[in-house]
Amino acid sequence: MSAVLVMNANPYLKDPQKVAQGICKMVASSSAVEGIYVNVNATREKGGYRFNVTPQSPQKK
Repeated sequence: MSAVLVMNANPYLKDPQKVAQGICKMVASSSAVEGIYVNVNATREKGGYRFNVTPQSPQKK
């Protein structure tokens, strides 16, 4: 059995690129609530997306 991301296997998720962008936004905002600031990017690869998470300095208010 091969591992397949839900966003690629679920027929109800019509646009995987929009889902990937939403995941990036969700991870960045959820971690910011905890005081952890990150940049999240999704890159398309064979069989799905790769999510790259890099630390970011806290934003000044």
